[in-house]
This record gives sequence, C-alpha cells and structure tokens, in this order.
Amino acid sequence: MSEILEETLTFQDALNRLKDRVGRTKLREHLDRVRDFHGGPTHRRWGHRII
Repeated sequence: MSEILEETLTFQDALNRLKDRVGRTKLREHLDRVRDFHGGPTHRRWGHRII
C-alpha cells in the first residue's frame, strides 16, 4: 500500500480505508509510536480529532 494521497484523511477516514486490516486500537497505537516519516509529521491533532 504505497499510494500517495492528495487529500487529508481524518482518523475515521483512515479506519474506513484500512477496514478489515487494522483496528482502531492498533491504528491509534501506531500513530502514538510513529510521529514522523521522512522528516515530516504523519498526523496532527485538531481539538479531539486526529488528522
């Protein structure tokens, strides 16, 4: 899965794309563990939302 996304995904959007492969808990653990990728942030918080 090495596609390049042009749009920003919310946490729920990412869960829907990864349905039947990754669950909510595993995705949240991954986001907590991996904050940077190639020198840039992988996600950010906007209030209670993860974007």
